[in-house]
Amino acid sequence: MLTLQGREKATAHWQVGYFDKFYNGGWEQCSATLHERRGKWYLHIAMQKDVEEFSKEHVAHVVGIDRGLRQIITTFDEQKHIHFESGKQIARRRRHFYELRRLLQKKNTKSSKHRIRTIENRENRWMADINHQISKALVSHYGPNTLFVVEDLTDVSFDKKNLKRTKKGKKELRSWAFYDFEQKLVYKALANKSLVLKVSAAYTSQRCPRCGRIHKENRKHDRHLYVCDCCGHQMNDDAVGAENIYLLGTQWVSGMEAPHFEKLS
Repeated sequence: MLTLQGREKATAHWQVGYFDKFYNGGWEQCSATLHERRGKWYLHIAMQKDVEEFSKEHVAHVVGIDRGLRQIITTFDEQKHIHFESGKQIARRRRHFYELRRLLQKKNTKSSKHRIRTIENRENRWMADINHQISKALVSHYGPNTLFVVEDLTDVSFDKKNLKRTKKGKKELRSWAFYDFEQKLVYKALANKSLVLKVSAAYTSQRCPRCGRIHKENRKHDRHLYVCDCCGHQMNDDAVGAENIYLLGTQWVSGMEAPHFEKLS
């Protein structure tokens, strides 16, 4: 490896048998990064391989995934199974990290700034591990030929979407690793002959999945409930989002190129 003092040689200790599957001709070695933790050095090697192209004709499952803070993810599939992955413990831990950084920022010393960077790196590693676990569990549970559908959150301003949120709530929302989860799900799905489809986020939380009525006030944020003023349908508000996302996924499978919901005037 290259250092400021020149090239250095290091001895690597490989886990016997673990890397055999990556060096059997199916994988190609890409870039690598070197990390130091508590006096030990770790070499992270990125590998890539070609995978089979996803086919609409062979779709076995469609899964709508709604991402949030109170529930990390809420899923809805073709069997009408709804799964909630609670975010309470994660939110509590993230508030703890935030409070530590806030106290260190008040000191404004060289050592406190170094400590802040250490805490940020630790939080990022911890959150990345959680996203790895959740995305891996989804791909393993549904198996190959699954279409995972998520909202396209590009240019979505969460603060404008929920003006009633507290300052602390907005802070948590801005710092949530939506995209990190999405990226991990994408490559895990591709490796398992599945696909992640991004659809329009417009009205997914405001639309009644039964009658199609779109009305912002039907979502009761304080009770985490959706109550349709037209047909009377009641449902958990996160589950409503997941089901509407699922419906857009089924439209894509049926041939619609850019499925989305429109509010009738």
